[in-house]
Amino acid sequence: MSQSLFGAPRPFEESGLIAETRYWTFAEPPNELPLVAGGRIGPVTVAYQTYGTLNEDGTNAVLVCHSLTGNMHAAGRMADSDTIGWWDPLIGPGRAFDTDRYFVVCANVLGGCGGTTGPASINPKTGKPYGSAFPHITMRDVVNVHAALLQHLGVTELVAVSGPSMGGSQSWEMAAAHPDLVRHCIPVAAAPVGSASLIGWNYVARRAIFSDPDWQGGDYYASGRVPADGLSLAREIHTMTYYSPSYWQNGFGNAPGESADNPRLPEKYAVEEFLDEEGRKLVARFDANSYLHALRSIETMDIGRPFGSLQAAFRAWKSRLLVIGVASDLLFPPWSLIEAVETAKAEGVDARYAEIDSPDGHDACLLEIDRVISLIREFLAG
Repeated sequence: MSQSLFGAPRPFEESGLIAETRYWTFAEPPNELPLVAGGRIGPVTVAYQTYGTLNEDGTNAVLVCHSLTGNMHAAGRMADSDTIGWWDPLIGPGRAFDTDRYFVVCANVLGGCGGTTGPASINPKTGKPYGSAFPHITMRDVVNVHAALLQHLGVTELVAVSGPSMGGSQSWEMAAAHPDLVRHCIPVAAAPVGSASLIGWNYVARRAIFSDPDWQGGDYYASGRVPADGLSLAREIHTMTYYSPSYWQNGFGNAPGESADNPRLPEKYAVEEFLDEEGRKLVARFDANSYLHALRSIETMDIGRPFGSLQAAFRAWKSRLLVIGVASDLLFPPWSLIEAVETAKAEGVDARYAEIDSPDGHDACLLEIDRVISLIREFLAG
């Protein structure tokens, strides 16, 4: 749901879609999935949802990719949950990704904890959870799993691939790794190469998890203890990067928290209480190992690496490209996205940049959902 951080959810008419999670398993031994960093993994189970109907020649599909701690529930409501899909305003009849025209697919990432094979899954070689033995996953590994799923579903061409934040990272990688598959690439608040700033923030967040005594080197599943404090702190660190300084100031300032005994000299500020709650919510629904693998896949991302340079990657590029940035984004500042678009254009790519003029920071890509919808509609219509 499109939601304001400090206010009530912004109302919108629901899509009315019924969401159902399905599972597909492939890469059975001895045909395991080869990984970019070396080694192989298999079998691999993929959790995914689809909306709309695939046409006979498999050419009307849209791949929607989720963000860091998201999952495959992109639209509609599930029978056993009141949760609305995280991009429901974009997906459904008559919407930007019109399910009367398009077959929309969203799959949980490799290494995640939403049903696709990840560190908590059973390692067939040991009969125990992978834990620390789970291999290093790159963004290219993630989209290669997506591509295998699409082939299994009968998709021969993607009308578009899109997603916000880490979903935008997957969009960049899918268009670079599988150029003949993608017609339109629409990364939202994401760059084609991991930046020093992003790597630095991720490093600090990883240190928070590693310093938790319950981390146990990543092999905590059978211990009855999980690195809850470390994961909570990592989430709090990242949450500070999702919004701009002005957004924090306007929303909280130096207001005392609800639990403060002395409002004139509070022991707890409102912003601290908010961050603690964000950490608690993530611990309740996410796995620390999966969090670490997702971070690593984002920061090691460089679509030019397999080609020798970013310019060479764009010379092999075949899709139209719309990069959507946020004016106040600390993680993926506009200059970095504009620079990528200019590099693409110099290599002959039909590329353009559009900006959400918001003071709210990175997560404006989710808060300013109407603007995202308008930009995507216009681009696909063009």
